[in-house]
Amino acid sequence: MKKAKILKLPEIRHGRGKNASAVIVTIDNVKHLIIDIHGDALYRMAYTENEFAHYDYGTQQWDKRQKYNNYHWTQIERAVFSNKSFKAIKEFYGPAGKRILDDEADYIYALENRIDSAKTEKERIKKQTEMEKLMAAVPPEPDYLKKKIKEYADKSNVILYKRHGTKAEYRCCQCGGIYEKRIKACIDYPTYPVHETPHRGNFEKCCLCGCTGQLVQSGRAKNTCTIFNALVYQTLPDGTLIARGYQTWISRYTDTQMSIKTREVLRQFFRRNFFKSYENTGGEREHWLPYANEYPFDASFNFENALLSSDLRYFPVKEFRLLETNYYSDTKALKELETYANCPQIESVIKAELTTIARQIYFKSGHIREFNKKADRLTDFLCISKNEYNWLIKDKSDAYSRLKTLKCAERNNVPLKNIETLHKLKRCMNYMWKKDTEVPLKYQSIVRLWNYLEKARNEYSGSIPNTLTEYSDYIRARAARGDDLTNEVYLHPKSLRQKWSELRQQEEKLKNKTYITDMLKKYPDIPKVCRRIEKKYTWQQSDYIIRPAHNAEEIVLEGKTLHHCVGSDNQRYMSNYNAGKAYILVLRKTREPQIPYITVEISGDKVMQWYGQNDTKPDYELIEKFLKDYTEYLNRKERVRIA
Repeated sequence: MKKAKILKLPEIRHGRGKNASAVIVTIDNVKHLIIDIHGDALYRMAYTENEFAHYDYGTQQWDKRQKYNNYHWTQIERAVFSNKSFKAIKEFYGPAGKRILDDEADYIYALENRIDSAKTEKERIKKQTEMEKLMAAVPPEPDYLKKKIKEYADKSNVILYKRHGTKAEYRCCQCGGIYEKRIKACIDYPTYPVHETPHRGNFEKCCLCGCTGQLVQSGRAKNTCTIFNALVYQTLPDGTLIARGYQTWISRYTDTQMSIKTREVLRQFFRRNFFKSYENTGGEREHWLPYANEYPFDASFNFENALLSSDLRYFPVKEFRLLETNYYSDTKALKELETYANCPQIESVIKAELTTIARQIYFKSGHIREFNKKADRLTDFLCISKNEYNWLIKDKSDAYSRLKTLKCAERNNVPLKNIETLHKLKRCMNYMWKKDTEVPLKYQSIVRLWNYLEKARNEYSGSIPNTLTEYSDYIRARAARGDDLTNEVYLHPKSLRQKWSELRQQEEKLKNKTYITDMLKKYPDIPKVCRRIEKKYTWQQSDYIIRPAHNAEEIVLEGKTLHHCVGSDNQRYMSNYNAGKAYILVLRKTREPQIPYITVEISGDKVMQWYGQNDTKPDYELIEKFLKDYTEYLNRKERVRIA
């Protein structure tokens, strides 16, 4: 579909009072149906026999959303077409057959569904053909597999025993045979050999099949089933490595010989830049699907020989073992092969000793978008320049973090000479670094940002992460208001904490204007109660001051600013305050009396509860001590009044 040429077509209008039009046009010898929905912004829908797309002139974006997933579906449903447009839609769609299509919207949805279904069916046939081709090339099952499974079964054999006076009867669960041995000397048969008395847990060699097994008392024995998963590696003539997973059920019974059933459950195909995995869901009737569960494999066979003759012969086995921090298993070998097949460049990453980057590729099984998997050179693969690579390898143990810094520098046009400052800031932020925190870099250099954060950090207990997080929120709020951020007063306020608090309260006041007005009307007595108790409940000590909230507006803004429930009408805090049953106090720092910090609920002289931002309790020990002294002050004042 030639999207650029579709957009160059003039706007289509058929008939007066019609808000939608349709026409059939030919672009590069391909017939197209073009539908224009007229609204606040034009919405163009383009169709060919094999694909479709929609373009919103408002957002200037293409989409392929269908029916109710389409944000414009109500416009499509209510669109009014002329007879000429409706005729063009029906002509392009063709005979409806048994389908009942009442209006233009039905034809549009049916057309999109037909195109999408045809595309899905085409992809399914392609995948099915590819799978059948791979399955046809699979070599026969190796001869040694049954022998290996038999060896494993022999190791877990069980022999049942039962003592009868001077004799013991044995039953081998491997061959099902029964035999006896004399375990005590007998006067009647003095020449018979005497064998060791059987005990549970000891080992015995079967006299019939020669297989050794662990002894178990017959009375305590039960039927058992052991599952053994094994991997077999083979190679195709074109170098494709195949991993075939076999699941074996070894069933042992107390009254007959054991049975062994084996079926193939997994096939995985590995080649450079190629990986396919299939699971057998049909049991003995093989039915393969392009999906694979993770099986806990107990053993693998022919790995080294098959690998050397495959397209993955340079697979760095030892180096991959170092990437896995937990224990190694045969199941994880499949993940290593999958990673190498999906992203062969990991070999260069490992050889360059960039272990942290290699580990990230391994954890994602080679399915990565941030790197160029078509590149041959390491710098091209990492999408960085040679100078950036030289800076990256200065600290190989921190390579992935440094690479993320380089990507961040590229997004924000930070020059390489200032990259250390950006990396220092990212390391300070650690996991708190997000793309939202990069907003300040749109309006200033990284050096100016760092210098400002160093000055403002004292307001946030010296924390750079907290300072940058609030500064990013502040810059976003300023930008949303349309403030000129080239103005130093807006860009670098003297008191970031105070300015941001004022800005937040202004935003909350505008956002909740109607709600605040309703609360002021609903609880008109709060200011009266406040004036009555203000002298008693206002107190200051060292760095803190506490006082009653003045009105419902202040309580609502306190809750909205600190993100807790005090301003909610459902919680009855304001109704209790209005009735004089309990009071809402605001605790502030003396140097920042206008910035919400802690909200306290008090009844009489007893503190009911207190919370800060997001229902947390900051500076817990200091606030608890302050409130304890505060309640003692209220008690002393009450005793003096009574006396």
